[in-house]
Amino acid sequence: MWTVGEVEAMTGVTRAMLRDYDEKGLLCPMKTGEGISNNRKLYSEDDIERLKRIVVLRAYDFKLKEIKAILDDDKAGMIGLLEAKIEEIKREENRLRNLILFAKFVDITDTELFEGLACGPSDIDAFADMVRETPVYQEGIARIEGYSEEEFDEVFEELVDIINDLSTIGEEEGFAGVERQIERFCAWWDERIVPISESGYLGFWAIFEDDSLISAVVEEVGGEAASGDLQMSAFYVWMKRLALELGPKISEVAKHAQSDIILAADEATSLVFDICERMGVSSEEDSRVGDMAIKVEMVELASSVIDYLAGIVEDEELRKYLDPKGAITLNGNELAGMRAVLSLMGSAEAREEADGLERDGLDLEG
Repeated sequence: MWTVGEVEAMTGVTRAMLRDYDEKGLLCPMKTGEGISNNRKLYSEDDIERLKRIVVLRAYDFKLKEIKAILDDDKAGMIGLLEAKIEEIKREENRLRNLILFAKFVDITDTELFEGLACGPSDIDAFADMVRETPVYQEGIARIEGYSEEEFDEVFEELVDIINDLSTIGEEEGFAGVERQIERFCAWWDERIVPISESGYLGFWAIFEDDSLISAVVEEVGGEAASGDLQMSAFYVWMKRLALELGPKISEVAKHAQSDIILAADEATSLVFDICERMGVSSEEDSRVGDMAIKVEMVELASSVIDYLAGIVEDEELRKYLDPKGAITLNGNELAGMRAVLSLMGSAEAREEADGLERDGLDLEG
């Protein structure tokens, strides 16, 4: 038998906590009896074992009422309960981490904080208009709307698993865990909606935003913030891949901008099409590609993507999270050089468009 002081010294559980457990009926030790050793509380071996269980369950964030119910139920499966609680903790950990990442997301996309947290980045949704009239977008919407009730469960069963796994990524998995789940999501999107290589990020965004079915499934599994978290996670994956795949070309443009602006502009033109294609705007399939206004839009999209990459590169904490191995070699100066070339291209193309309209006799005033 052990006294309160001995139990405190042995387990680290304070007298106040032991008293609280006693008062709540969670751990009620024996007493020596009136008039004997001041009627002290004495803890048996069984009490100590029960206390150990209490300490473990509290460490896993069980409430005292939950702990009492678990310990008083001989049939309670401890392993199953702990696994469920661990998943709950991971969800909460994931939610808090995503709140920070989402705030960075809206900042990177130059969206007002409260508007962005409530509605998502308006900048990206505006660019998504570039794909909302394309065959890929229309095919995706039609595909979703065409699923019968019988097909629904089969089609979305895998999505439920993906979102559940995305919502419970532990800190130890880091961004690699996010990338793995986004890859699974993209494979699902390929098979069930449209090829992700054709829709790109903007096609995914537009279809996801405009059709409520997928987002409803996502939020049913992961909570009301899960749709935004999915869009954000995909954004970070896309930006990292763009930085890795196009980083060397961006560096070359920035280098040549210092000595040969004509060569830099030629290289930047190719990069604009590369960036836009990866974002879902394909010049080859767009019948409007001959229209200078579309070219200006594409330069604007590419410029914004460069700004997004700069926001990631300049945020040391975010960069380390997305790229812990340091595979991204781009730096702020290179991205600023690329941005300057695109700015010149955008101005030139806008002037060319205006000159063309003027030659056609159109009134440009107002």
